[in-house]
Amino acid sequence: MTAVMITVTTNIAAMNRTEKLWILFKTTFLISMTANTGYAILSIMKNTFVEKYKWFSNEDMTDYIAMAQSVPSPIAISVSIYFR
Repeated sequence: MTAVMITVTTNIAAMNRTEKLWILFKTTFLISMTANTGYAILSIMKNTFVEKYKWFSNEDMTDYIAMAQSVPSPIAISVSIYFR
């Protein structure tokens, strides 16, 4: 029996809004299941959304984190709100 590996490349620019929101939900859900603290989640979010999907620049992500730290709520939730 031969295993077949399929590599899926995601072209974010060609996706519609529903597909992007599904990827956002799925990714943040999986991250929240693996990391258990806000600051650990932030580094995984940065790697995923800045380096993998290239939705934001590094400077934008740093700005989102800085804005999220200024409001009184869990940091990962605050950063996720700015992604919309």
